[in-house]
Amino acid sequence: MSDKFNTSYIVSTKKTKAVASLSKEESQICDMFNEISAKYDFLNKVFSLGIGSMWRKKLVRHLKSYNPRHVLDTVTGTGNLAIKIAKIKPMSITAIDFSEKMIELGQKKIRKRRLDRLILFKTASCNNLPFSDGSFDAVTNSFGIRNNKDPLKALKQMHRVLKDDGVMILLEFGMPKNFFVRVLFLFYFTGLLPFVGGVLTGKRGAYSYLTSSVKEFPYGKDFIKILEEAGFAQSICKKCTFGVTYLYIARKNKS
Repeated sequence: MSDKFNTSYIVSTKKTKAVASLSKEESQICDMFNEISAKYDFLNKVFSLGIGSMWRKKLVRHLKSYNPRHVLDTVTGTGNLAIKIAKIKPMSITAIDFSEKMIELGQKKIRKRRLDRLILFKTASCNNLPFSDGSFDAVTNSFGIRNNKDPLKALKQMHRVLKDDGVMILLEFGMPKNFFVRVLFLFYFTGLLPFVGGVLTGKRGAYSYLTSSVKEFPYGKDFIKILEEAGFAQSICKKCTFGVTYLYIARKNKS
């Protein structure tokens, strides 16, 4: 790294006030992710057919062009994206999630990779980020914003903690426009995935929720409008894999 590590970014995994005061709906979602955490990485890899890793690599390639020093990875899960971001060697990566079980697994992964001085986990909610204004050069999120019951509030928080001229890069599922791709996608996500996920984890309800959230969440130009309402500028989106996924890049203008 070109700069000495900034120890002021060290954070603990102690449950924060923001997480302790989650709404009923947020608590239910948090409990759901805690329950499926043990098999989450394995099933993600299986269900995405390995493409999920490719999408995250694409996000990191775009992020690298902005040369961020301090990165906030929101809804980090077990830290898959944060680990990929480590390859571009920022000074620090703060990874947050409101699922304590996910974070526990993420910590084991980064210790094994000797990244625990670079990637620092914190239990926190996107709707109440425990960081001061302008703390980060970049904010990232991969497939987590649609699980938020108030995505606009979360995006406003991400905008707040960004420095002027900072960038937010986000991955989220969309809905393919091509009829045949769309039919296959919906069959896979609403039929096959909940069934197999339920059999392997005993938590079919969790996977039914995850798939229904994909169908209901705005994407493309509709999501760009939400980014702009949150205060972001120069917002663009890029289709990935026939529109199954969208990559969003948005900037925070100078005050």
